[in-house]
Amino acid sequence: MLLDCRCSRYVRRRRQLEAAQSGAEASRTQLTWWDVRTHSLPDSFVSGGFTGSVLNTWKRGSRGALPGLTIGAVGCSLVQLLYNELQVQRVKYVSRKLQVVAPVVQQDPVDPPEPKRPLSERVMGLIGLKKLSDEQYLAKMKNDREICLRRIAELEKIQEEEEKGRS
Repeated sequence: MLLDCRCSRYVRRRRQLEAAQSGAEASRTQLTWWDVRTHSLPDSFVSGGFTGSVLNTWKRGSRGALPGLTIGAVGCSLVQLLYNELQVQRVKYVSRKLQVVAPVVQQDPVDPPEPKRPLSERVMGLIGLKKLSDEQYLAKMKNDREICLRRIAELEKIQEEEEKGRS
């Protein structure tokens, strides 16, 4: 069935098989992103359609053959396409990581960027909380204590005045 298929993937595969049978070295052809994205797509379409048709026919009788074929073929093709796209993105990610960056000839003195704050600190900052060092916390507690002591002194003074006014 696939001997008459003119898709580049099958032509390339036939050449590899012929080279393997004759003992010659197979020529390497450059794969395109389209080749990677459509890898095994017709196979998944056919096998998914066949499997869906058989399973749905078994479950619903002969009237379930066409819906099973359709759902199986489309579903398996979409899953295969998703898998292939993930492979393309993985290859692109790895190739970006492996690219060698050309060294900069002249570097201007640049202040190093401040380190990125963790997500938890950023979320806490959004709701009004911030991380304090031990010294900052101690200073804040001393300030709060002074405010409380002044307020206590005020209240004691008011209480004494009220007691003098009663007597």
